[in-house]
Amino acid sequence: RMCRLASRSLSLKRNRTRGLFPSNESLIAKKERSRFMAKQSLDFSALWIQVALGLYLIALPLSQLLAPWVRDLLLLAMAFGVAVELAKNRPARLGEPKLQLAGPTLFFVGTFVLAIALSENTAASLSRARHLPTGLLIFVATQYAAGTRQGFARVGIALASLTSVILIEGTLQSITGHGFISDVPYWANTQRITSGLPHPNDLAILAVLVGFLPPVLNRLGPRSRWVVGSILFGAYIVTASFSRSRNLWIGLLVSALVWGFARRPKIDVKRLFTSAAIGVLLFSIVWATNLGGIQERSLSLSAIASDGRIGIWLVSWNLFESAPFTGIGPFLFGDYYLKLVSQIDLPAGYQPETSVVQWAHSLYLESLAERGLWGLASFVLLVGACLRRVTRSLYRIPIGSPERLHAAALASGWSAFLVMGLFDLTFLKDWPWLAFWLLAGLSSRVDKLDFGGASASRHSAPEERAEARDARS
Repeated sequence: RMCRLASRSLSLKRNRTRGLFPSNESLIAKKERSRFMAKQSLDFSALWIQVALGLYLIALPLSQLLAPWVRDLLLLAMAFGVAVELAKNRPARLGEPKLQLAGPTLFFVGTFVLAIALSENTAASLSRARHLPTGLLIFVATQYAAGTRQGFARVGIALASLTSVILIEGTLQSITGHGFISDVPYWANTQRITSGLPHPNDLAILAVLVGFLPPVLNRLGPRSRWVVGSILFGAYIVTASFSRSRNLWIGLLVSALVWGFARRPKIDVKRLFTSAAIGVLLFSIVWATNLGGIQERSLSLSAIASDGRIGIWLVSWNLFESAPFTGIGPFLFGDYYLKLVSQIDLPAGYQPETSVVQWAHSLYLESLAERGLWGLASFVLLVGACLRRVTRSLYRIPIGSPERLHAAALASGWSAFLVMGLFDLTFLKDWPWLAFWLLAGLSSRVDKLDFGGASASRHSAPEERAEARDARS
C-alpha cells in the first residue's frame, strides 16, 4: 500500500511539472499550430487576389463584350488584396520571402520614367503609357497569388482558361466566319488598337500561354485528359492556321521545342521520332488543304528582303543613333516614322511601308529607340534574373514530377516571348506588357516553392530551420 501511494504521488508531481514546464515537443507543436492558424487567416487575402487576377485575365479577350468599368473594378479588387497583404506584412511574419526582383524591376521601370521626363513630347508619352501601372500591379499581385503550390496552380488554371476562351473564339471564327465575341474574324481585322485582342498578330499570346495547358490537363483523369487535350490541340491548329500570323507560328514552334526539352532533358529517341512524325503528318495535311492560306503566308518568309519590317527597323536604328542614352521617349515611334523613312538610306529597289506605323516591330529595337541603351540594359537584366530562377527550378525539381510542368511552362513562355519579340511584339499594346509581368511574377516564385517534395530548407526562415533541428534531436 505504501508503494502504491508513493508511486501515485510521484505521478501527480510529474503531471504538475509537465503542466508548468512543457517539453520542447509541445512548444514546437504549439508554435506550428499558431503559425498554421496565422497563415490560414492571411490566406484569405491571397485567395482574394487569385480570384481577382483570374477574372481579370479571362476578361482580357472579352474586352469587346464587357464594359470598361468591369476590368477597372477587377483591378481595384486586386489592388485591395495587395494592400491588405502589405498591411499585414505577411512575408516578415511568416518567414516567407519578400517581394522578389525589386532591384531589376525598379531599374526597368525607372528607364520609362526617365525617358518620359526627357521626351520632347511628354504629354503624348504619358497618354499612351496609361497601361504601365497595370502591369506593375499584375506583377505584385502575381507574386502574392503564387506564393504557395496551390496558388501557383490556380494562376496556371486562370491562364489556361484565358487560352481556352481565345481558342474557342478563334475556332468559331474559322468555321463560321464570326464568333461570340466579335462578328469580324481575327484574320479580317486590320484595326490595331492598344487594348484587347482584335488583330491577328495579337494571337501570338497563344504561343506564350500554350505551356500552361499541360499542368491543368495533368490534373484530369487519363480518358478526360486525352479527350480535352485532343480538342485543345485541334483548336490550336485551326486557330493558328487561320490567324495568318507568321509570328504565332514561329512562337508555337519555339515554345513546343523548349517545353519538351525542359520537361525531360534526356532525349528519348522513340518519343522524339514519334513526335516528329506526327508533326510532319499534321503539317502536310494543313499544307495540302491550304488551311487559312498557309501556303502563301509561309512562302512570304522567303521574301524577307522586301518585307516592310526592314524599313521599320532601319528607322528604329536611326532614332537610336539620334538619342543613344535617353531615347526619343516611350511610344513615340509612330510620330517619327513617316518623317524619317523618306530620309534614310534604304536598299536599292526596296519599297517601305508608306502608312503610319505605331511601333518598331521589335522589342529590342523599340527599347533602344525609345529608351536608349539604359532601356535595353534594364530589359535584359530583368529577363536574365527571371530566366536564372526558372533554370534553377528546373535543376531542383525532379524529372517526372507533375510540378515540373509549371517550370517547363515558364521556360517555353519566356522563349516564345523573346523570340517573337524579335519580329513584332511591342509594349505599346496592353497584352504583351501584361504577359511580360505575369511571366516575371511567376518566375520570381517558381524557385521558392517546395515543388514535388524537393528540399526547400535553404529557402526557409532561420527560425523554422532551428525548430526543425530541435524536433529531430
